[in-house]
Amino acid sequence: MKLPHIVQFSPRFLPLLGGPEIDISTIISRLDEFRFSVVSNALQSVARYEEIGPRSAIWRVGPVDPFLSSQSKDESWKWKVLRASISDLTRHKAKLRLINRLKPDLVHVRDIDGWHFLKIDNMLGLRLFYSLAKRIASFQDLGVPLLLTKHYLHPPGAVPRNYIDLEDFLLRQFSFMQCVDRHIFSEMNARLEGTDARVWFTPVYVDTSRFTLLPWDPHDGIVIGYIGRHDVDKGTGLLARLVAEAPPWIRFIVAISGTSREIVEFRNLVRGGRIEVHENVPHNELPKIIQRFDLLLNPVATEGISRVALEAMACGRPVIMTKLGNRHPVIDGETGFLCTPQPEVLLEVLTTLKNSRQQLAEFGVRARQIVMKEYNADQAMKKQAEIYESVLRTVAG
Repeated sequence: MKLPHIVQFSPRFLPLLGGPEIDISTIISRLDEFRFSVVSNALQSVARYEEIGPRSAIWRVGPVDPFLSSQSKDESWKWKVLRASISDLTRHKAKLRLINRLKPDLVHVRDIDGWHFLKIDNMLGLRLFYSLAKRIASFQDLGVPLLLTKHYLHPPGAVPRNYIDLEDFLLRQFSFMQCVDRHIFSEMNARLEGTDARVWFTPVYVDTSRFTLLPWDPHDGIVIGYIGRHDVDKGTGLLARLVAEAPPWIRFIVAISGTSREIVEFRNLVRGGRIEVHENVPHNELPKIIQRFDLLLNPVATEGISRVALEAMACGRPVIMTKLGNRHPVIDGETGFLCTPQPEVLLEVLTTLKNSRQQLAEFGVRARQIVMKEYNADQAMKKQAEIYESVLRTVAG
């Protein structure tokens, strides 16, 4: 029997940390009733084609992504944005040709390139390249069913107008959509009201058998953990300011992921602080890192909850996030802390917790209970398979 073939379209796919990458990897490893091809951006010194099991393969399409690969230190940011924009346009055309050759039954889109052209327009104060950005966000000519997962939303008023316009252009192409956050789910239902589009809420999930309740590592003071990429949206700028201003009784343990360029940039940002940095920790080794935390700092600048926050909570560690949208299951004063994104505010909270290990442990137990009940990976994979089957049945008539 021929298995349905699904393309996972994700500009960034690295064997590192990251929500979409973990989600795609989990889907590929668990859903045996489908065949998968991952279509992603080419990386410097990384194979363009790689089989990842009997049913799946990764295709990394050129040109090489300059923002995900090591480049000359002398290259200016503006020149890199221009070069990345041209690469994005060339690469997207090549991706569409590849997908047409693969002849999938469904294309599952995770994110797009194209934002670099908008950055150029915003630097110039013009709207010269918006039409080119739309080309990179276009999938309609593929002629196959399309499913979009919304991992984030650009908040109106917080980003330039052309970002909102490109997001709207992307959304109008999809009759099937998944949302990983309740706020995004509500927003998409409101935007698509009166259309035939179908929208599912598929929350971020955790393998609670791997990320399990862990004993606390004995030590003095407080250890703050951070896990993720070095990126403005991930809040590493706020983390760096907190490292610089923290008193001696606060230490930091960071599991940073990304290219060598990104990691060097991060190390330079936190140089001189009381910080221990681990690079590109494999996902299955994260519980050992989390065990050494008293709290996880997850200062993402986008709404909703992130996978790493849920993983820390599954290990019985409270989480600190910024106040932005619905952060459930991080409940202020019960399973974690919600703060405004200022180092002095964070330090006030940490000072109250200096000698409160028992309180943190109680928060952690409550956090795991919620994750076990609402964010189980087995339930998530069952629902994902049902969505794929529903889309394929619908388009088959």
